[in-house]
Amino acid sequence: MLYRIPVGDFIVMSVSLTLQTGVTGVQKSISGMEQAAQKVAASGSENVSSSNGALSSPADIVEPLVELKLYEATANASAKVVKTADQALGTLLDINA
Repeated sequence: MLYRIPVGDFIVMSVSLTLQTGVTGVQKSISGMEQAAQKVAASGSENVSSSNGALSSPADIVEPLVELKLYEATANASAKVVKTADQALGTLLDINA
């Protein structure tokens, strides 16, 4: 026996899954940004406390800075997904009202 899901319910479920995907993307981006920021901070403290007074390689700080920018872009993209899903859900609610 096949069950039929009304088209409206299917659309709401799709929007809900899209919203959840966007929120998950934002959360993972924030977590990644925190980790990258910790690497930057650790690199800075290593530079100051170097035993021979020499600075660490600039490459030590470049990678976490690039990661920060990538996570920022990912967070922005995920936030746009959340905003679009919210708008779609609002439109669906307006149609059904």
